[in-house]
Amino acid sequence: MVTTADFVAALNRRDWGAAVDAANGLLAANAALGDQWQAVARFAVRVAEWPLAIAAMRRFVARKPDDLERMLQLADILANAGRIADAISLLAPLVTTAPQDARLHHLMGTAYLQLGDTEQGLHHLHAAARIWPASGMTWLAIANARRLTVQDPAWAPLMAADRATQGTLPAARGAYLYAAGKAWDDVGDHDRAFAAFEQGARLLRQERAWDPEPDEVEARALVGSLDKAWLDRAALPDQASTGPIFVTGLPRSGTTLIDQILASHSRVTSGGELNLLEIAMGDAGGTSAERIRHRFLANPTPEQAWGRIGPAYAHLTQQRGIEGTRFVDKSLDTSRYAGLIRVAMPDARIVWVRRDPIDTAWSCFRTFFSQGLGWTFSLDMIGRHFAVEDMLFDHWRSTLGTRLLVAPYEALVEDIAAWVPRIAAHVGLAFEPAMLDFHRLKRPVATASVAQVREPLYRRAIGAAVPYAARMTPFVEAYERSRAALAAVS
Repeated sequence: MVTTADFVAALNRRDWGAAVDAANGLLAANAALGDQWQAVARFAVRVAEWPLAIAAMRRFVARKPDDLERMLQLADILANAGRIADAISLLAPLVTTAPQDARLHHLMGTAYLQLGDTEQGLHHLHAAARIWPASGMTWLAIANARRLTVQDPAWAPLMAADRATQGTLPAARGAYLYAAGKAWDDVGDHDRAFAAFEQGARLLRQERAWDPEPDEVEARALVGSLDKAWLDRAALPDQASTGPIFVTGLPRSGTTLIDQILASHSRVTSGGELNLLEIAMGDAGGTSAERIRHRFLANPTPEQAWGRIGPAYAHLTQQRGIEGTRFVDKSLDTSRYAGLIRVAMPDARIVWVRRDPIDTAWSCFRTFFSQGLGWTFSLDMIGRHFAVEDMLFDHWRSTLGTRLLVAPYEALVEDIAAWVPRIAAHVGLAFEPAMLDFHRLKRPVATASVAQVREPLYRRAIGAAVPYAARMTPFVEAYERSRAALAAVS
């Protein structure tokens, strides 16, 4: 019989598979862990075992079913597991019993927006803002829900909230400033917009400092170690495109558009930003270039080296509620895992979206990313990071061959009827007309493009940086300088 000691022992030796098995055994035995179920749930979240996380958190909630904090933790896990409707069902009765809790209204509002219900989403977000006008994240969600005008009912309260958010924590004040910047950009006041974004970025740099050196060292190691000859020798034999579809590119480059187009196909599901590769690939002994090469050296056949990675990844996607093998994985930093995808996932294909670098840089700078991506809060750092990503793109394009399709954003927007069948063919699908009506697809969207992806195709993002061209000099100079420096050492 499984005991708590078995679970703890597996954790101590970092055997996540055994720890998951032990935790599931404890669930099946209805073990009396009390409040320790919370720790089990947190572990399960860390290793993306979502059914286990939900079940363990429900046990934790059952200990004190009237504890609002516990219910909010369960709702957060449900939302992160992609079960947005379940999170809403859990929260709805709580809003009735605690109508003045701004957190509940904020969570309900963002959940409804992810499902595409803008009316209900804004209803709850405005309720949250009235209760707690200092919530910068609430104002950011309101501003991002649609394009604003000065006549919009949200305009005056949003501008008035400037005073309420002053003196709040940098993250909260920063979120508000990004909301104000977005509003000013919507109405074409580019001076005020840039000033708000710049002030917000300055605050957020305090909390999410980013060191470019490790980023560059890691990328150079990948380029220097995982060359085409080694990849061809180490890889599992190529297969037809019947597996996952990785859609990658810089943030704000158009990846969500490609995701939505592909998910409009009758055989494809959108997984969104799954971020499962680090967990699944960890079974290979690490994801650095050095560890990848060592793994193959220690296991000198492709099957021995990589055979467990595909099944591990498939298991994790099933835990996320994804059925079948045809789904889009739009995880960030796929550029760092493309070599492992090449050797370990022979039925996978990659679509790499490329957008004008200045437009992309401006879009990154003006977007509040809720976690990570500390490089987006400085135009200089954006330039350095883009140069590194260019180096990786050039390397993978030259080594992955037909496994990778480059999709230029501007060309796609200008001639979507030509590009969508080409993308479909690359990933082994027959073109379907619904792919051109992608904006009609109803699905949860949890990225910064939550509103735009439900609009018909538009061209306003092309040249979006033009009004800010004079202010983009720090990006341009850092980008060109970094590209030259990386080329000199390659």
